[in-house]
Amino acid sequence: MINGPLADRLEYAILAIIMGHVNGSHQAFWGVWMNSVLKLVPDLSDEVDLRAAFKRLLGRQNSSFIESRQRALPRFRILR
Repeated sequence: MINGPLADRLEYAILAIIMGHVNGSHQAFWGVWMNSVLKLVPDLSDEVDLRAAFKRLLGRQNSSFIESRQRALPRFRILR
């Protein structure tokens, strides 16, 4: 289990799921993301919190993560 505030744990869980794949990318339907994150953060009770974590990570990716093009960025996609 991941320790810390819920927001941090959700972001960590998303990144752990992404980085657990060979090429550092992952795409799945929303339900698959929810189930995968719930395994790491069992006290997640509202999908709004998970959506907010994705938005925070996307915001960071569009700003500070892109500063270094040499760094491999994790990628994710939610299928609809």
